[in-house]
Amino acid sequence: MSYALVIAGLTLLYLLFYFVIFPFLGKGIIEAQKGWEEVKKRNWEIAFDYFDRAIELNANLATAYHGRALARQQLKDFDGAIADCQRLLELDPSRKTQAYLIRAGSYAKLGKVGESIGDFTEFIQRNPQDATGYLSRAEAYKKLNRTDKALADLSYVIDNLRSKNFIAYSERALIYFHSENYHQAIDDLKMVLTFDIAETVRYGTFSLLASSYNRTGRYDDLLAVANRMIEFAPLKSFPFVLRGEGYRHTKQYKLALDDFYKALELDKSLTLYEPIAVCLLQLERYSEALEAVNHFISWDPDYPSGYTIRGRIYMKQHQYDEARKNFERATVLKPQDTYTLYKLGTCLLQLEQADEALQVATQLIEIDSNDSSYFNLRGSAYLGLHNFENAQAAFNKALILRKDNPSPYDYNNLGLIDLINSNYERALQYFNRAIDIDNTEPMFWCNRARIYLLMKIFEKVQADIDHTFILNSSYAPAYDLRACLYFLNGNYEAALDDFQIYQQQSAIPRIWGKLIGSAVTHFALDNKVKALELWRQVVEDKPELKDIKWVAVDTLWPQEMLEVVQQLIDATSE
Repeated sequence: MSYALVIAGLTLLYLLFYFVIFPFLGKGIIEAQKGWEEVKKRNWEIAFDYFDRAIELNANLATAYHGRALARQQLKDFDGAIADCQRLLELDPSRKTQAYLIRAGSYAKLGKVGESIGDFTEFIQRNPQDATGYLSRAEAYKKLNRTDKALADLSYVIDNLRSKNFIAYSERALIYFHSENYHQAIDDLKMVLTFDIAETVRYGTFSLLASSYNRTGRYDDLLAVANRMIEFAPLKSFPFVLRGEGYRHTKQYKLALDDFYKALELDKSLTLYEPIAVCLLQLERYSEALEAVNHFISWDPDYPSGYTIRGRIYMKQHQYDEARKNFERATVLKPQDTYTLYKLGTCLLQLEQADEALQVATQLIEIDSNDSSYFNLRGSAYLGLHNFENAQAAFNKALILRKDNPSPYDYNNLGLIDLINSNYERALQYFNRAIDIDNTEPMFWCNRARIYLLMKIFEKVQADIDHTFILNSSYAPAYDLRACLYFLNGNYEAALDDFQIYQQQSAIPRIWGKLIGSAVTHFALDNKVKALELWRQVVEDKPELKDIKWVAVDTLWPQEMLEVVQQLIDATSE
């Protein structure tokens, strides 16, 4: 080949590259560069167009596929992003890190969590010091409910990478919160607040922190955080709800009610009528509480707590039949709700439905055999059925379960058994123990006074009755007890007055309990017609009272009064 021919060939190749190939390649690169400039500005649609044109000019330009994959991901074309990442992996292995990260994110958005975890893992292997991979993989693990794996990734970032990014603490706090590890959540949320974060993020962190304090009973801390939230967002309802919860749990019901009404004013959410009703109930504003809970039930008639609250309101109003209906409705909607079941059991005891109360107590014990209150309920049911041996066993079991922190009611219940069995000395010891633990409960003083009455230590009877009235001037059993004391002293008129007050104020729903004292006193006053009229109503309501032994058990009256009852029984049987 001649030298001239070689020169001519090289010249032709040079011209071909310079005027054809180089402009083609250069134009593709320029388009890609323009695309990356738009990426910096986050103009994703414009960036996509540049990268798309670059690929049209050069189908093997790796940087263009990289950029278009990123743009497609931001434009929610996740399938397209995955395809571009696959092409990028084929063209330029050096860009695997970016390709795996973009593809992993796109898989995650499409719900292909397993594939996304695989790509995040590939990214982590190539960039073990980059927190992005761990944080993203943790989010994917959360979607699979693999909180153990998610916590491991987040903890690795916090403990090993010493990341200055608040996200790891925030995400870990969320996992702790939803898994009810509130103390750990609190620690992480406090760390989040040490970072320089946006105000909206700070507000959200305060919200979760306040909720965690609420769940852990740290109500002073809850109130402090809620106050800061209100300063930051005075027109948002949630901070007022949180502060209201803090006030409610610290028994500042008026302040709580004000906050819940403020939240209602801001939000108009009918769910707020639930805590409003509870506060009104605690403030003994029963008609308003009933109105509020009715609003709540109208909002969601299938939500059980509304019926539970309404049942509690009716209990306070001594409307036990209505209370029972509501508690039963709540248990239909949520059969394993132990709080409502317990309330139903106590309501059945008030209705003297001891057999049904026993069934409820048994159900509660099957759910949780370590709760002493359920055994106390069982004992009270057996007491109502006059099964004193089983009642005593149940009350003893309750005391054993709470041996490290006994309740005064445990001792009170055991005292009642001994009182019924005429074991007065031991009953007195039990009531004294109850009073030593809680000297503000009028029932304990009243029960001790009854022991003194049966032991005929009248000055102590009067002293305990007087103290009961100091604690609660309208405590109905104290009037019944004082009436008995008047009766034994022959002051029948005063006894009748007190029995009638007891009749008016007593929460006992059954007729016999309200009338038996008046019947006996009228008989002692020689008002035989009136006495017999009342007594017939008593035995019609509770026929077993025709037997004096059941009168003795149900009234715990002294022998002198039981002798008058026997005369009434004899008179009505003639």
